[in-house]
Amino acid sequence: MTPSSADDDADDPDHQLPPYLRKDGYIDNRRGRAAEVLARDQRGGRDEHGGRYARDEREGRTAPSPNEPERALEALTTYVAAAFEERDITIDAYSLTSETLSGTLAAPVQAVMLGELNPASIRVRLLLPDQDTTLGLPRMVDDPDDGRPLRRQRELARAHTIALRSTFTRLSDVRPDIENSIEFRTVPVTPMQKLYLLNTQVALSGYYQVLQRPVTFGDGQRDEIYDVLGVNTMLFPHRSDPGRPQSRDSQFVAESQAWFDALWESIAEPVTPFG
Repeated sequence: MTPSSADDDADDPDHQLPPYLRKDGYIDNRRGRAAEVLARDQRGGRDEHGGRYARDEREGRTAPSPNEPERALEALTTYVAAAFEERDITIDAYSLTSETLSGTLAAPVQAVMLGELNPASIRVRLLLPDQDTTLGLPRMVDDPDDGRPLRRQRELARAHTIALRSTFTRLSDVRPDIENSIEFRTVPVTPMQKLYLLNTQVALSGYYQVLQRPVTFGDGQRDEIYDVLGVNTMLFPHRSDPGRPQSRDSQFVAESQAWFDALWESIAEPVTPFG
């Protein structure tokens, strides 16, 4: 049975917000306006006693404007939450393993399954590196031909894509009234940046930073590799302005969407979730 809310609450946008967004104050969707991501100095939360606080005052940070970059996990969490306030949700992602997106989608999809959010459709498309291609990263510091870092990366990608597929399968079972799809395609390149396109209106982009770090492989051996950590990537937000289609941000979003669509429709190969 489809979860539903009381008739007298149906037109109240604040009522439609899931508890985790109302509690943490990430979204502003006051009556008569679309949901927006708030700057960190505008986001509220509750302390251990239930009192309200301004997140950045509590943590002693300088709050950026909504257009300033944030760490990937925090940025994607807030912008995806705003995207899930729309009737029709589209998410296009280009990344190395889909780790950040997998972690980000859990809460809003759960809110949909619980009936706290009621979109009409959710469509997700992921572009990932081809698993049979020898990627430039990750690689061993001392032996570039050692295949263990790439095997480890493929195992991570497989785990995250299977988790995403499982999440959307459960969503279909719980909310058959909502049209949803998740597709995976691969391209034979090493991603050196990640890109997220939300509802064709917002683009979040950031560069993978190469670093040297020790990792433990499945055989228990610990070695130094050159790697990238996607959750720590700084994501730069760009929002399209329908009233200013020639603005820098509007053109960036449009060009990024065209770039993604061109890859998706040309050299990208459809795959199952890597196993």
